[in-house]
Amino acid sequence: MKLSGKTTIITVAGAGIDEATSILFAQNGANVVVADISDSGLNVTRKIQSLGSESIFIEGDVSELEMDR
Repeated sequence: MKLSGKTTIITVAGAGIDEATSILFAQNGANVVVADISDSGLNVTRKIQSLGSESIFIEGDVSELEMDR
């Protein structure tokens, strides 16, 4: 799986299979946006960055949609 130049957003990425997926994508060249409701996703972002890959962390709840109209 070659993901060089691609960006992915992984939600609930602070633990478990989503954490593993985030790291796998980064190992295959993807830039990874780590999103989680708690700051546990920040640790995943740091792991990805320690591998030499680009990653940012966004803390938020994606379970509810809010829209300004």
